[in-house]
Amino acid sequence: MNFKSKKVALLLALSSAATPFAANAQVAGIGVTEPVAVITSAKALQQGYKQIETTFASNLDLIDARTAESQQLQQQLATQFDANKDNQLSPEEQQKMQASNSPLIAQINAKQEEIAKLVQPIRAAQIFVVDSVDKSYSQALKDVVAANKINVVLAPDAVLWAPDAINITSKVTQRLDVLVPAVSITPPEEYSVSRRVMALYESVTQVLQARAMRAMQQAQAQQAAQQQAGAAPAGTAAPAPAPQAPQPESR
Repeated sequence: MNFKSKKVALLLALSSAATPFAANAQVAGIGVTEPVAVITSAKALQQGYKQIETTFASNLDLIDARTAESQQLQQQLATQFDANKDNQLSPEEQQKMQASNSPLIAQINAKQEEIAKLVQPIRAAQIFVVDSVDKSYSQALKDVVAANKINVVLAPDAVLWAPDAINITSKVTQRLDVLVPAVSITPPEEYSVSRRVMALYESVTQVLQARAMRAMQQAQAQQAAQQQAGAAPAGTAAPAPAPQAPQPESR
């Protein structure tokens, strides 16, 4: 996913409803949840990401602009080496392009380097937000386990089937919202990130992007349905859209 689509994902994912499960009672002292489902649903993370969007608005705009410019340069470069003009580069054509000294390559690299610098503070702020929320996850889970007399907590991929009541994600999220209602988006100067937090951040990003993609698809479907309804002849009811299978929430 390019940086432009990542910005769209950021805008849409954070406006999405984020509590996919309802748990009213436990089953035989067993609960099911996992950190990514809870952290992506936490209010502190959503508010932190929105603050990052506002704080780094100029970076996001420049990322969009430089990405578009880079893509245009890449298209120009590809066109130069597309000998048979079939809009595709054969392995031989790609090899010639990579070995060339075209000035377009230097321009593309410069754009990519600028994009990387613009992304760096955004990424650092997001990682710090995820890390800050995650620091209270274990306590939130312990509190829910104690309050609901749970003996075993399983990850979703460890369960073949279970009733909805066994999922404690919403309860842990609610407790996490109490423990950490808000977080800073500014990491301290000597802040370092563990591998575990980096892996968690990547998982959170994937969930938010998938959630944003579903929101975009739903918005496009609604827009298409509205256009179809508007184009129907007067006095004629527009055909109902075909039913779609519900999409499961990311856990």
